[in-house]
Amino acid sequence: MAAGDLFITGDVMLGSGRRMLWGNVQLDGSNPTPVNLSAYLSAIEGGTVSMDGTGTPGDDPVALTNVNTGANLNVYAWKHDGTDPTLVASTDNARIVNWIAIGMTIAVDNG
Repeated sequence: MAAGDLFITGDVMLGSGRRMLWGNVQLDGSNPTPVNLSAYLSAIEGGTVSMDGTGTPGDDPVALTNVNTGANLNVYAWKHDGTDPTLVASTDNARIVNWIAIGMTIAVDNG
């Protein structure tokens, strides 16, 4: 994977026009790293993110948050700022993040 690479590893139609997708993305260092699902969803209603791997996260990143904006699940990574425990935006571009998004599927025009 390279910074910003997005992989979809699962896709399920839930009914009532809703769809659930999941996969992983490599942080791109921009904070947020966008997970653009506009080819699949018209709007994300909910989502979650987690760090992939079995090793200790270390100091960068130490936490992840996410915000849904339209069909984007935006992943925010946070790190410690030296000896101050206050978290600041991470610039990590190597960490793999797992994500799940649920939203309204895009309308398909069957002609």
